Amino acid sequence: MKLPTAVARPFICFLIIGVLQYQQTNGQIAEEQVDNAICFDALSCGECLQAHYMCAWCETDGYSDEGAPRCDLEQNLIDSGCNNYTMPTTELEILEDVSLRDADGSDEAVQIQPQRVSLKLRAGATQRLRVQVRQARDYPVDLYYVMDLSRSMQDDLEKLKILGQIIAEEMGSITSNFRLGFGSFVDKTVLPYISTVPRKIREPCDDCEAPYSFRNVLPLDNRTDLFAEKVSQTRISGNLDTPEGSLDALMQATVCKNEIGWRDKARHLIVYTSDASFHIAGDGRLGGIVTPSDGRCHLNDEGEYDTAHLYDYPSIGQLNAKMRENNIIPIFAVVSKKNELYTNLTELIEGSNVGVLAADSSNIVDIIKENYALITQQVQVVDTAPSGLELSYTSHCTDGVPQMGSDTCTGLGLGETVFFDVDVRARDCLGNSRNTTFQIQPIGFEEALTVEVEVICSCDCENIKVEGEDVCSFGNGSLVCGECECNEGRYGKMCECSGEISEGADEESEAGCRPANATNVCFGRGECVCGQCVCNTRPDPSEVISGTYCECDNFSCARYQGQLCGGEERGECICDKITRQSACKCKPGYKGIACDCPTRQDSCRARNGDTLGTSVDAGLLTSMSASS
Repeated sequence: MKLPTAVARPFICFLIIGVLQYQQTNGQIAEEQVDNAICFDALSCGECLQAHYMCAWCETDGYSDEGAPRCDLEQNLIDSGCNNYTMPTTELEILEDVSLRDADGSDEAVQIQPQRVSLKLRAGATQRLRVQVRQARDYPVDLYYVMDLSRSMQDDLEKLKILGQIIAEEMGSITSNFRLGFGSFVDKTVLPYISTVPRKIREPCDDCEAPYSFRNVLPLDNRTDLFAEKVSQTRISGNLDTPEGSLDALMQATVCKNEIGWRDKARHLIVYTSDASFHIAGDGRLGGIVTPSDGRCHLNDEGEYDTAHLYDYPSIGQLNAKMRENNIIPIFAVVSKKNELYTNLTELIEGSNVGVLAADSSNIVDIIKENYALITQQVQVVDTAPSGLELSYTSHCTDGVPQMGSDTCTGLGLGETVFFDVDVRARDCLGNSRNTTFQIQPIGFEEALTVEVEVICSCDCENIKVEGEDVCSFGNGSLVCGECECNEGRYGKMCECSGEISEGADEESEAGCRPANATNVCFGRGECVCGQCVCNTRPDPSEVISGTYCECDNFSCARYQGQLCGGEERGECICDKITRQSACKCKPGYKGIACDCPTRQDSCRARNGDTLGTSVDAGLLTSMSASS
């Protein structure tokens, strides 16, 4: 039988319902009603802070001698005569706050404000911060054109040779700081994607170039006349199967920052043109390629992805993550018969758009102009917060009407400012670290708000020990946060007990081992030692009996499919602080007495909420998105 290391308190048989003004949201105070019984089980200051963000701990020496709990609502401690208590509150500190501005001479544009903040949170508490966003005028643009050069794109290539200068002129009317680049792709150079007959490798079709995976033909350059020159020198190629190596090309164009020439302070656009579907992760196995894509740059000195035969195609999710990491916004210009496929793809790649390409790509200039306008007219913020933090957004767009749950503003003009209120809540103590940093960033922006978070789960007084013969029964323990922390082998509120189980404990000592109006000592699952329950141990060390009166355990909760609370992925069996009974605590995405009911509905439909089409391409894309 294991002796506890902290001192239990008599159960308070009445509940006080407290209303405290505490939860701060950007200068406003929100009232929340809390049952103070949720605080009572805490046996240390740190446990108290973690029990609920409205619990406070009394540090006054001798405060709990009359049975009052040290962990209680703040006002209850004050009313009970506690004159020294710990009650940390949430704090927001703005560390970097440069005002929004357009680029001016040597001063770069600032499109998000503030740039860095620090948050101190209690577990369960929410703090609101405000983020302002403005798309700067005349902001630099890097546009990289990625083209499918399989045989069926012959007409499109010819048209692009004469449209390159027009693209440059149109973009020049939008920004004075514009650069244009060009890359092309076919597919992996192994069977069954291409013919490996030597003659077909050299010339897969009449007047065709040997196939390749991806080639960086022209890195981003402000000399836009080079675009037309390089495109005019490009020849078509060919492959065997219908899907192309599109995702390989997009991945290399995204992650090869130096080779492509992406600038830090510029909007990054990829214009992708094709008349075919694309290979996805797992298709590499058809060619004996089983090593997953590593998401790294593999361009050689000639600008070619020459190790494509070693790595599988990237997944859609992997490509989305890399595009987000590198602030790339893709525009998919595709033929009408592939519009549904690529529309579904835009649901899986943040910030992306799709346009229907004419048979010979003659409308590519209009597609670029229209989609660039859509991009600059919309601001959507995303974040990299870990699972222990919960973020919710309220958008304040140009119409002046707050939209709760919205992270997007549309219909904006360049230079117009919008802002977002972001409520940050700490679900728990973030593991052992209790500190984290994440970013809030508009899609496609290089700039971001960096948020430093510290979750307050311990007390300063826990680092201070008061020792001496005048404390804790002649030095049998140390005074920590107002309570005795007993030496090994000692026990009791003042460390007055030796820890030995008494034969026939008297009624006074047993009173602390059962709740009011109960007859069973320690619920029959433990023994009363010095006025405190010592719970029995189980043969299985993972099964634990707990609670002030051994009223709880972690093994008797409801089960789903034979697993406690549906298994570790769905929930865990805990001691409910209000009911003082074992109950399932479900993880996000599940509910029910055994966490048996999923709350997610998106697995039944497309990301946009619509029922997906029945085409093979669209169905394949949707089924693969779950694994991406």
